[in-house]
Amino acid sequence: MLQLQVMGNSGAGPFRGAACTGYVVSSAGTRILIDCGPGVATALSRAGVHLDAIFITHLHADHCFDLIPLAMSLRVQNGVSSGRILHGASDGGVQPIPVYMRPGGREIVQGIESFFPVRSAAPFASLTGGLLEFREWSDTEGVTVGALRVQPFPVQHSVPAVGMVISDSESRLAFTGDTGLFDGLVAACTGADAILSEASLIAKPSQRQHMSARDAGELAQRAGVDLLILTHFVEGGEDVEAQAMALAAERYTGKIVTTISSPTINLGEAVS
Repeated sequence: MLQLQVMGNSGAGPFRGAACTGYVVSSAGTRILIDCGPGVATALSRAGVHLDAIFITHLHADHCFDLIPLAMSLRVQNGVSSGRILHGASDGGVQPIPVYMRPGGREIVQGIESFFPVRSAAPFASLTGGLLEFREWSDTEGVTVGALRVQPFPVQHSVPAVGMVISDSESRLAFTGDTGLFDGLVAACTGADAILSEASLIAKPSQRQHMSARDAGELAQRAGVDLLILTHFVEGGEDVEAQAMALAAERYTGKIVTTISSPTINLGEAVS
């Protein structure tokens, strides 16, 4: 059974104390992280989650900037320090976590790392070296990690970006990433049990690069899913959650929750 754990649900920057985008999807002992925005590394360390792979939807800071803090956290967890390596200590057989990113992602991370040199022997001579293994993937290249299958699809955003469908033998969860509403998005999400959808604009008019809560509701209705999970909040007052749910309900007749009040969701139970 697929389980969704919310590590962060804010867009652009931390919002009302919540980290930026980051979601752990798990099934049968396999755990993957979808996006790793600012604050997500802290949330992961607090939750004590072991990851089998990481998938980054696009190269905006609120979706990938905590990869370096995450690698430093992994160094501590695995006892990998500059001092240990310099003095010939074993690395303990640390297995790097694969990080699937669009072309150019590795270069961006390495550019940031270059400002913070590390005095260690290879492969730990950079902040992420030996802990994260960057792999490029395309808009259509599916990846299987343990019990999970991750199938990306292209979306409409200000930079090249993907959404994805994550599935196990029982359930399918579609994640929109950052995107406007378009027919291809509806087609990609059709057949899923639930959609984890951005609602960045809340009540603002639709744009090509982001969705409002109404757009998310329309997407869920047209795709015919059983559950709509609203996330990626950028703005709104104290009633942001209630407002987003009410606006989505104008166009969707199914069950609606948000990542604010539902930080952990078991899909099998939620859609039954």
